[in-house]
Amino acid sequence: MGKVHGFLPPCCTPLLIGKGLEDEEVRRNYRSLLRAIENLITRLPRPRKKSPSYQILENLHEKTRELIESQKIDLETGGDIQIMRVTLNLITAQVKKDLFKNAERLQKTQNTLTTGKRINKPSDDATGVVKAMGQRTQIGNIEQFLRNIDSGISSLDLTDSLMRELSHQLVRAKEIAISQATSTADAGARAAAALEVMGMLEETVGLTNTKFDGRFIFAGHKTNTLPFELQMSDEGMAVIYHGDDGKIQRQIGIHTTTDINVAAPEMFNKIFETFIGLRDALENNDLTAIEASLFDLDESIEVALNTSADVGAKMNRLERTSERLLDMKNTAIKTLSDIEDANLAETITDFTLQQTALQASLESASRIMQLSLMDFLR
Repeated sequence: MGKVHGFLPPCCTPLLIGKGLEDEEVRRNYRSLLRAIENLITRLPRPRKKSPSYQILENLHEKTRELIESQKIDLETGGDIQIMRVTLNLITAQVKKDLFKNAERLQKTQNTLTTGKRINKPSDDATGVVKAMGQRTQIGNIEQFLRNIDSGISSLDLTDSLMRELSHQLVRAKEIAISQATSTADAGARAAAALEVMGMLEETVGLTNTKFDGRFIFAGHKTNTLPFELQMSDEGMAVIYHGDDGKIQRQIGIHTTTDINVAAPEMFNKIFETFIGLRDALENNDLTAIEASLFDLDESIEVALNTSADVGAKMNRLERTSERLLDMKNTAIKTLSDIEDANLAETITDFTLQQTALQASLESASRIMQLSLMDFLR
């Protein structure tokens, strides 16, 4: 084009090197200009002898015709060239969009296979995420209730063991009282028996001061305070209680709690008074008081047995509740798995299909997008 422009007047050159052929107005101006030049050249008279000026005009005429022919081609196909470029852009954009979509789908499926979860982020399934959070909350609550139950069962089991030991002590004290309530027993035998009862009293005080998990189990709410103290004075012997009658509770359900301790003051005061009364009666060689202590011992044994039964009932309740909570936990875990976990067989099949689809897309794109810059320069 540069060589052709050299044969045109300078005033015409800017028009030919202006805007591209994509502009319809430019193409129209090109047509008008070229027709005007052609008319001008053809109307010139042909001299008999070619002068240099005429030779220039003739060359200009020839080059103009060549320009017209070339520009006609460009002018006629200029619109098609523009349409072709838009079409290729659309095709390229669509191919890229499809490739990215297939690659993203394949990556999501691969992530599902890696984690084993159908939901890995909230955008995967917003409704499923809400349901999964609810199931996790329920599972967390159940696990906490189960821990409370395990702690309560352990505490009650220790209490039950102590109560059985206390019942054995009371039964032994009753045996002593029966043996010393006869006329054949003398003061020496009763004094020796008094020492044995005193030992049982001290042992019982030690049992009632037992700790579980670093806390006194018979102190009520004052779990860090020694609950029972054996004191001796001129007025006699007594066991002083330093705790309170507070109930230690554990939550075993959303709206359900249970006690895991026993009413220490009411129960143990009676038992200690029985031991002290029997010990004083034996030491004083008081047959009538020894016989009267038999009734108190029967009441104390009944109190201990009733307490053991109450502890056993609480343990049974906790065990039943634990079984029910375990069933609920298993159901919640299964529901959570149904919501979150992926079907591996189905996911593997989807992964294979999507991998094949991506490979097919890449192959198709490589065939569609074979045009290069050289194709447009031909």
